[in-house]
This record gives sequence, C-alpha cells and structure tokens, in this order.
Amino acid sequence: YLIDIVKKERYPEGTGLAGVRLLYARENATLAQDDVYIRKIIELPSSSFEVHDEDEPASDGRDADVRMIICMTREGSRRLQNAQYIQSDIGFKRVVGYYEFELACLDRLANTSVIFCRVFLNRQTAAAHARLFQEIDNIVKEDTGRSLKWRHIHGNTKDENEGMILQFAADQHLGQAKGLGLYLQGLARQREGKYDLHKPDILLNSLSPYDHLHCVFRLCTVHALRNIRDVRGISDEVRGLMRSLICMTHPNWDDTLSKICSIGGKAATDWVKNKVNSKFAFEGLCWERSFIPKDVWCAGESNSNLIESVHADVNREGINCSLLAGIEKGRAFDAMKMKTLAALETTGIRPSYKPISLGENVTKNLKRKINSQHNRLSREDAKIEAHNVNVKKARTSLENATAKVQQISHQLSVVGPSDLQAQHRLTTALTKATKTQEQAQKKCDKEKANSLQLKGTGSGKVSLLES
Repeated sequence: YLIDIVKKERYPEGTGLAGVRLLYARENATLAQDDVYIRKIIELPSSSFEVHDEDEPASDGRDADVRMIICMTREGSRRLQNAQYIQSDIGFKRVVGYYEFELACLDRLANTSVIFCRVFLNRQTAAAHARLFQEIDNIVKEDTGRSLKWRHIHGNTKDENEGMILQFAADQHLGQAKGLGLYLQGLARQREGKYDLHKPDILLNSLSPYDHLHCVFRLCTVHALRNIRDVRGISDEVRGLMRSLICMTHPNWDDTLSKICSIGGKAATDWVKNKVNSKFAFEGLCWERSFIPKDVWCAGESNSNLIESVHADVNREGINCSLLAGIEKGRAFDAMKMKTLAALETTGIRPSYKPISLGENVTKNLKRKINSQHNRLSREDAKIEAHNVNVKKARTSLENATAKVQQISHQLSVVGPSDLQAQHRLTTALTKATKTQEQAQKKCDKEKANSLQLKGTGSGKVSLLES
C-alpha cells in the first residue's frame, strides 16, 4: 500500500511511454537546455513509413505504431560534430518492448568510448532508421548550428576529411544499413549539380542508398568471422576461402566465390548469396571493392567491438527495465562517461592510472590476434596428430586383415579335396577375415576423407598422413 502511494506520487503516469512524456515535459520546463536529455518523442502509425524489401516482418508482438525516443545532450551533439570514425549497434535486452540504438566512437586521446546518443525504438525497418538518422542530424544542427558532414557528400576532394564523418562501422543488419543509405541519399539530393568524387561522370544526387554505403560503411569483421565459423557442413578449406575475402585486395575474387559455391555445397552457396544480396557486405569487408580512401580504411576500426562493449557496460546497470528506468539509467551512464572525458580535458586526469596510447592499443590487439591464431593452429595441429594416430591404426588393421586373408586363402588352396572338415573350417574363417578386411578398408577410406578436410590446416610443423 505504501509503495503504491509513493509510486503514484513519483510516477503519476507510470513508467511506460506516458511516464516518459511527462518526464519530457518536466525537463523542458525546468532544466537548462544543456541538461535536457530526452530530446524527441516520435509516435507515428507504421503506415506512414515506406516499406522496403530489407524490412523484417513485424512478428515480435510490438505495437503497430512506430515509436522513437531520442536521448541526447548538447555535449553529445558537440562531440558527434567532431567525430570521424563512428559505430552503431542495436541492443534488445535492456528495455522491455523496445530496441536500444546507440551511436558512439573511441576518444583516442582518453582511450575510452564516447556515447553520442541512445534511441529507444520499437521497429528496425529501413524507413525507421532513416528517420532516426535524420532526427539525430536535426538535433546536432539545433545544438551546434551545423549539420553533420560526410566526406563523400560534403568534401570537395577525395582526400578532404577535416570535420567530416569518414567511416561508419556496424554489423550486417539490413534495415539499419539501408536506413543509413536512405538518409545519406536524402542529404545528397540537396547537393544539386555536384558530381560524385569517385565517379566524376555521375551526379551525387543520382546515387542509390547502397552507392552511399560503399563510400562510408565498414562491416564488422568479428561478426563476419563468427558467421563463417557458424556455417555448418563445410570444410576448413571452404572456411579459409571465405576468410580470404576479408582483405585489402584479392587476386582472384570471382574465382574464389565460384570455388566456395562449387566445393562448399548449399550452405556455402547460401552464405555467398547472403553477402551478395545485401549489396553492401563484401564492399564493407574488402577495401578494393569500396570507395573508402585507403588511409581512412587503414586508420579506422575493422570491427564494432567498441559499440558492443558500450552495450555490455550499460547492460550492467540492469536489463529488462521499464522504458522510464532504461532512460534514467542511460542518462546516469552517459553523464558518467562525459564527466570522465571532461576530467581529462580540464585537469589531465585520465580514466585509468596507466596511460594507454593508440600505439599501445594496436600492439595489444596484434598480440591478442597472434595469440588467437597460435591457439587455433595448435588446436588444428592436435587434430592432425590425432588423425595421424587413427591413420596408423587403420593402416595396421588393414595390413593385418589383408595378411590374414592371404594366409587363409593359401591354406585353403593346399587342403586336399577329400578333407571336407578342413575346407569348411577354412572357408568360414576366410569369410570372417574378408569381412574384417572390408571393415578395415572402410576405416581407411573414412580417414582418407578426414585427411582431405584437414589438408591446408595447422602450422605446418605436423605432417599430415594420408591413408
């Protein structure tokens, strides 16, 4: 009873969307503009949004209306205005009934993540994401007086990069990627008469959403490698061919795709089709297939680990929260991150006792990658050693079985025709020995098939025996 009284007093409209609307009104009425966190609440019927092929069916039980709550401070807008390498991701654990979109980057001086904004929405369609990016841009312009600038749209040369977003890293969510492309396409249409930097004979406002993605989007290699690992029913050789496509340049791209499909079967063919049909995945994994400048590609992150870690950090504040609780916990978390950065900028106090530079980060990541590769090769060497033991056993069994068949056959050939008892005994033994020989041969054939799967794996220190 007493708890209900306090809840009614503190949250007269509850802790759902109605409660957020009340909090939004109170913030705008009582707080200074720099302290306002809930910037926009959008609620529109889904029929007002264009439907795209990339959209997932709305079978998750969420409401028909599209809802979007954008949380962002003026400080977040200022920092986003100066960011060049940004990442985004969608979380689904923290708030019941809503996805949580986060936009962040790495502050390379402080070596810590900077969260620009978080958006709670109940749809992941392309049109919803396009609206989301546009609303964020509008808020940045309202706070800073300038809209966000993108290298391939607002730059006058390929090498111009000051004050512009150079790279956007994310996973392969089709709705998010298409939404980003639609937003960029809308910006490009405002640049009438300007030609594309990378295709000088084509007007910028004629580019498709995916053409824009090829100029800025980087697909997370960690997700891509995990996806390759999880493909079932393919050999390590095929996995190696798949991994070879994550590169700067590739000498035999089309031949490699054909080989993956021909020797990998349906599972590998489906993997290739998934990447091709996305219209941006391979361009986000291989530099020479994109239009991102080489120096930008090399300087930018090849994964979205940063934004994944941001989601993991904020999830420690609590999951399965109400909408209002999720927003308030997000506010506290984002404020803490901003205070950490402000402390460094004003007093020189770093987030951690040990100063870590970008070079140390790279060195640590390289060591981690080398250790991971070493562990993988060690596991593959152990598989080869176990396979070699099985091959030796299979060979010995086949040799013994073959010798036994030859011995019994010889004995049977010298038995006199009148010794029926000996003939019967030896014929029975020969039949049994022949079956044993067939089983041993099958075991050898099986080990031979296993050797084909293991070929090309390991460190090379352990020789592969073939039956």
